[in-house]
Amino acid sequence: MVTDRPSLSDLLRWMSPLRSRVLSTAETLVWETLVSRASCRGGQLADRQPTALPSPDATYIPVDIDPAELGRAIPAHVPVNGDIKRVLEQLLTALPEDTHASPGRTERLLQDITALDAAVDRMALDDGAPIHPARVIRTARSVFPRDTVLGVDLGALAQHIGGAFPFFRVYRPRSVITPSSFYGMGFAAAALPAARLVHPRRPALCFVGDGSFQMVMNIVPMAAQYGLAVTWCVLNDDALGSIRDLQEHTYGNRIQDTEFPFQPDFARLAEACGAYGERVDDPAAVPDALKRALAENAAGRPAVLDFAVARTRLAQTREHYFTTYPQDD
Repeated sequence: MVTDRPSLSDLLRWMSPLRSRVLSTAETLVWETLVSRASCRGGQLADRQPTALPSPDATYIPVDIDPAELGRAIPAHVPVNGDIKRVLEQLLTALPEDTHASPGRTERLLQDITALDAAVDRMALDDGAPIHPARVIRTARSVFPRDTVLGVDLGALAQHIGGAFPFFRVYRPRSVITPSSFYGMGFAAAALPAARLVHPRRPALCFVGDGSFQMVMNIVPMAAQYGLAVTWCVLNDDALGSIRDLQEHTYGNRIQDTEFPFQPDFARLAEACGAYGERVDDPAAVPDALKRALAENAAGRPAVLDFAVARTRLAQTREHYFTTYPQDD
């Protein structure tokens, strides 16, 4: 079913006041343990902002087809061995017909979603240079069709902004390619062409940082060779940003090899590989660049757009590295 309403999985991606309230007030949490394995085993949950974690009084119901995984990431009150889709279908069937949300809960959620959207729109209107990443991401949502497959590589720009709700809304299930943790640099960018094999009639777009893209640039000639017409939006802030930030905040601003005084010309590299390439420095040029990339895709040619973006850090990045970044009181 295609719907404009976000799922809870959308709402719970990265930090926001809305996410914090949903988690802290939930009486029961049902989730597939694959998600918690990715975050908890990697130690990421340990450094999340405490107020963004579920209430300790909630009932935890993990679901997994592998019984050995139940309770390994988060202690389970009611572990369930099964397929998450079937389990949720059975739970919904078992609920009494008069089951409903707490009074006012849905209305408050909708109000908060509206406020989040308005805040993102204000970011996207920023006409400064370097370009605000939200301007690229929000404009891409308006240019690319609703059924676009989204690739979200990792990093403080691609994942924490491009992958955070509601910067780029996704309207169909099974339409997002993303690493399962913060360690798979380049995975989504390299996997993106496969989207055109699975869904040949649907566009495919990936947000990727310049550091991650450098690790997998060899995917471009392969995509051109096989006519897998996708678009990579390189959010280029001339840095391996997340690691650079760790060096700044944890190691006394000792920046070592994480800022790039020399950067490949991604646009010319794309052209050399048989793809369309364009460098975008002007915020006003963002919409037309995205439209040209989409047109090239329609003609069967992949595209690389190299956006010169600001080194922007939002609340969700401070959440991800809670013990590293300075926190607001």
